[in-house]
This record gives sequence, C-alpha cells and structure tokens, in this order.
Amino acid sequence: MSAVPPTSVMPVLVDFARTGSVGPVRCGDQLPALTEILGPPWATGTSFGHDGLPYLYAYGNLEIGTCQFFCRRIESIHLQTGWAECEFELPLPGWGHVRSLSERLTYRRVVDTLEAAGCRWEESAPLTFDDQRTIRVVDSQVQFGFAIPEEGEPTLSIASVAPPAHRCGPAAPA
Repeated sequence: MSAVPPTSVMPVLVDFARTGSVGPVRCGDQLPALTEILGPPWATGTSFGHDGLPYLYAYGNLEIGTCQFFCRRIESIHLQTGWAECEFELPLPGWGHVRSLSERLTYRRVVDTLEAAGCRWEESAPLTFDDQRTIRVVDSQVQFGFAIPEEGEPTLSIASVAPPAHRCGPAAPA
C-alpha cells in the first residue's frame, strides 16, 4: 500500500475499463464473500428484492447491484462520479476515506487516458442523447456516461458494467 494517498481516480477507472472489476469487486461473485473482504456496505438501497433484502449496496462512490432473487450474486458495478466533483471515496487500499481529487474527469481526459492504456472503445448510441454521451469499452463492456452541460466540456458522471442477468429463479435454491 502506498504511503501517499492517491489523488487521481484515473488508475482505478483504467483498471475498471480493462478488467470490468474494481479491486476485489467482480460481477458474478457472491456478496457475502465480498463483505468478508471489504466489511459491511457503508449504505444500502431502499428497494428490496424477492428475498426481502436490499439489492443495491454502496461503499462510498462504489455501488454494487445484486440479484433480486435469492443467490446474492453481484450483477452490476457502478462508480458514481457525477456528484464527486472534488472528492472520491473507495474501499480500496490507499483510499479508505474521502480523498480530494485534483482533476476534472472530462470526456477528452477520460478518452485520451483509455486510449493511452490500450482500451478500445466505441460510442454507445442507445445511451447517447441530448444531455448525455456514453462510450463502451469493447473488451470489458464497461460503459462511461458523461453529462453534457450547456457550457463547457462533458464530464464523467458514471462508469458501470452490468453483464446480462442470470436466471436463478423466483424460488430459493434447494
């Protein structure tokens, strides 16, 4: 672990773009196994699945969506950046608490960084419209959504991945 706290979230975003995971958080893994590593979520969503448990969990800017039935499988990963203009919080080594960021996550900065890291991307037409522009990294399927302001450069508001949902069924496994 670095003695100097990170001041850039770009390495985390590049790793997410390359691998589709954020640190130990991977789609397909089980939430209970993850909480053994990261501890209990810092917040939970207010919507509940068929099992009566919340299906959205948060560790600062990292949000995790789970299966809404009974298996507790991680089905989506979201890095919320739109409300993190100056601060960012992750449950990763070196982050722990809120860190001030010295950068704006503009479209040009993110795209240039992804290209420099060898991440092939393409425009995601279904998620690009009036005030939003979205790109998708080809290999990992991670999507980067940018808010388009009336003035100034588009800025990153979310990076996320959500592979096609599995079907564990509406009943508890035997």
